[in-house]
Amino acid sequence: ESIPKNSTPVIEEEIYSTAITACLRHDELGMADQILLSMKKNGLTLNQRSLKGIISEYCRMAMSSSKEEFKIARAAKRLDSGVSLYGIVEPCYITSRARAKAALAMLKAVEVPSPGLLSPVAKACCAAGLWQEA
Repeated sequence: ESIPKNSTPVIEEEIYSTAITACLRHDELGMADQILLSMKKNGLTLNQRSLKGIISEYCRMAMSSSKEEFKIARAAKRLDSGVSLYGIVEPCYITSRARAKAALAMLKAVEVPSPGLLSPVAKACCAAGLWQEA
């Protein structure tokens, strides 16, 4: 049996989520968003396992971004000691905050979040200066 030329083959949810996780692992956020959009257009939603994997990747990205933001803040302090208040290094949480907020938003879709999932989300929130959310 052949597939008609004008039809699109159905791709399983697991393939989409694996592709999204791989994109996030390589910091390809734009591509991950495109895949997620395509998935939604085809009427698919992430299963709980996939959701947890994607949340973990967002947490990793938030922690990594936070380290870079602190490096930049320390370098700025070395160049101009008047940059920080009371000598404290104060990073500009931009990328890390966006990643931590994404993880937090996705966490709400997890039916029963385990401590093993809650812990990295809390760490990512703290690393991004989201103290209340943690």
